[in-house]
Amino acid sequence: MQTQARARADIVIAGGGFAGLSLAIALRQALGANFAVMVADPATFRVLQGAYAQDSRHVFYFSDAIVNADAASFHPLDGPYASDSHRVYWMGTPIDGADPATFRVLNAAFECSADAERAYYRQSAISGEDPRTFPPGRAATSCTETAISFTE
Repeated sequence: MQTQARARADIVIAGGGFAGLSLAIALRQALGANFAVMVADPATFRVLQGAYAQDSRHVFYFSDAIVNADAASFHPLDGPYASDSHRVYWMGTPIDGADPATFRVLNAAFECSADAERAYYRQSAISGEDPRTFPPGRAATSCTETAISFTE
């Protein structure tokens, strides 16, 4: 079962300090507990690639903070993939068991990837596919929940 990987933010305030915190508290009180507000540091906030962004302490996928992402080592990969020194992410959600040291995107358009031990479609391992048996020098041309295809 996939664990909750992102903290939803309906509003990300790019303003730190007392003013940003005060605005966040006021919005929370006015809009209720079901409305999420996160304060990003405007001095360090930057868009990385695609929907990924970060400040000095947080990493975001769109407006959702990626819980426990390591901002210091975080970097986007191809398409919806990214990694830090501890995890690999697909659309901001950790890919359970993926090894960031050996992870590679096989085809971003088909959302196909692999590490040294497993192949993945989106964030799920593909049962029966072993990256050690993939044909060298051939591009992945299709990827589903059950199989990967390569060029001839």
